[in-house]
Amino acid sequence: MAASARPPLAMLYRTCSMPRTSLLRQSQRWSSSLQSVLAPCRPLHLRNHTCRSSSGEIRSCAPHLGAPTSRSHSTSSAFDSNPLSKLAALSAHSWQEDVIFHNACVDIADSAQSLLPLARELALQCARYDPYPGVECNGLRSCLSLVSTCAEHVATCVQEYGMRSIVSRKKRRMLQQVEAGSRLLHSLYQLLRYVKIIVDMDRDGQLIVDQSKFPRDFLSEAERMERRAFYGACFGFQYDQELRPILSMIVAAQATMGRAYAARQPQGRRTGLNILMPKPGDLVQAASSPEWVAEQFLKVTGRHDQAFSKLFWSLPEHLTYYGAERVAAGLKKCEINSLITIGPDVVSLPKKAVAGCGAGGGDTQARSQEESGGIPHPQDVTSIPPPLDLDGKPATVTIRHMDMKKRTSSQLSPAVIIHFHGGGFIAQTSKTHQTYLTHWANKLDAPIVSVDYSLAPEDRYPRAVNDCLYAYAWVLKNRVQLGTEARRVVLVGDSAGGNFVFSVALLAAQYKLPAPDLLLAAYPALLIELDPSPGRLQSLLDPLLPYGVLYACLHAYRGDEGHPQRLSKDVPVLTVDTHRRHSDILKSSRAYLSPLLAPDTMLSTLPEVHLMPCSFDPLVDDSVAMARRLHTLNKKVTVHPMEGLCHGFLNFFTVSQRARRASELCVDIMKTAIDKG
Repeated sequence: MAASARPPLAMLYRTCSMPRTSLLRQSQRWSSSLQSVLAPCRPLHLRNHTCRSSSGEIRSCAPHLGAPTSRSHSTSSAFDSNPLSKLAALSAHSWQEDVIFHNACVDIADSAQSLLPLARELALQCARYDPYPGVECNGLRSCLSLVSTCAEHVATCVQEYGMRSIVSRKKRRMLQQVEAGSRLLHSLYQLLRYVKIIVDMDRDGQLIVDQSKFPRDFLSEAERMERRAFYGACFGFQYDQELRPILSMIVAAQATMGRAYAARQPQGRRTGLNILMPKPGDLVQAASSPEWVAEQFLKVTGRHDQAFSKLFWSLPEHLTYYGAERVAAGLKKCEINSLITIGPDVVSLPKKAVAGCGAGGGDTQARSQEESGGIPHPQDVTSIPPPLDLDGKPATVTIRHMDMKKRTSSQLSPAVIIHFHGGGFIAQTSKTHQTYLTHWANKLDAPIVSVDYSLAPEDRYPRAVNDCLYAYAWVLKNRVQLGTEARRVVLVGDSAGGNFVFSVALLAAQYKLPAPDLLLAAYPALLIELDPSPGRLQSLLDPLLPYGVLYACLHAYRGDEGHPQRLSKDVPVLTVDTHRRHSDILKSSRAYLSPLLAPDTMLSTLPEVHLMPCSFDPLVDDSVAMARRLHTLNKKVTVHPMEGLCHGFLNFFTVSQRARRASELCVDIMKTAIDKG
């Protein structure tokens, strides 16, 4: 990621400063040359000396033309069929567009001039927050990269507008882009001002600052900044070009479906997915007006509505697209792709012999003893109880078993991949992640087990952690049934699933279970708090994880509203008061909710860790902060920054070559860990 936004900003300032005088001279030339042509029909075209911008805003367009001549409508109508009248109309429209372009360029130049000193000051702090030497990745770099990418995009639009012919439709679209770019740069200037406040408040170099150090309304005030430009005509400028169409469609879907949900939900007129059915008029508006989409999207996400977010992001569960995506990606069908319900029996496993050993390490002797029919001593056995449902009764857990072939006892794989899906803790299952899991199964000679943990807000923390821990223990206990020896165990997860990757690994050490050999987390949520950071401020312009959705997901999982759920009596370390952040509880218990808060003694038990943060992701600083802590503890940690990709990129690997390469990187990382065994 670029450490400084200076070159693009400086170029943009030079590009947009030129029209300040040149376009004025051009408009004066238009005035004198078209005076005689426009005079007969001036009341029609320049009656009020105003023109509408592409966004509908009324601006002065020709103050230097003088007052309109007093001609009657009948006089002007005499020219309606005259070719000169048509030429005049076309010329006037083009001239008005050029004046709008000039005004936008003046605004762009002013914004670029304001951004330059602020960007230069912040760029000096970038290296301070990198995870470790040699890797340039953190939320501050991301914000400056946003400014740099935006400057390049706007400069391109300005240059392309000047090269287009008068009657070009694309020229009008470029004018919309230039106008939106002027507003976008102004919004980015506001964003950088909030980033500077965070950097100034950060005295310890941690990048993520405790929200108690800020005014109570800091994040609320940031959310109220002008953000429509981020989702309007210039939407997606920072992302890979192949991702922009699908992201635009997702934003438009949330805008239209959110309006339908808000209109129907209070009256209860429809239930289920039908409540999201958008109105035809809204679909037309979404297709024709990016600014309307931006306005509605911000209204929808600004409600912090858990129910709508859960319903919307559960839509892929009901779409039969998996087979088509698999075929389009050229993937073979998994021979085994089945759901298994496990529990509610207690799972007992021999404790590992040596702390810190992997699943195929120090516990080999205990496993062989168990398999030979020997009875381990009770002190050498750890028991993992099943999770409890809302009524306090033992509950079951569903897992998805995927493999490219059926394996006999003589064909067992040496490894197993245990996967925890994303979905903001509130939505989706293993079904919605089948496409990239099938890609992994095609490349890896190992079974994949994906856990369908319980979802918030119905099942709050720590139910999902209990589900994942129980599934982990069950897989190790029943490894032969799944076609694996489990000598090498890989935990992998994305987004919310990345949180469970760390939580399960920490709990495995707590219970002296066989430890995993590798942790792979893509864009994980490792801090379930609303603590500000430069990276988290990107939620103010993110299409998949906007601030309102992030707020709703974190609060739903923590259980800040309602009553705390009953906890498993046999898992006392999971007891936590979810109503108060600074409650009088054991410090270690917070580690399973927010692994980033785990003490050093707990983090030192983790195996090799690979993190895959996105450059333009609100959770980028979660990965960076975790990598910094692990590096300080001399743990083996590798950060793989994903440039130009958005949160949830694994689900888009069929539409983006860059996302596909990221999925291939996941395969390479897991394959390397498997081959070590």
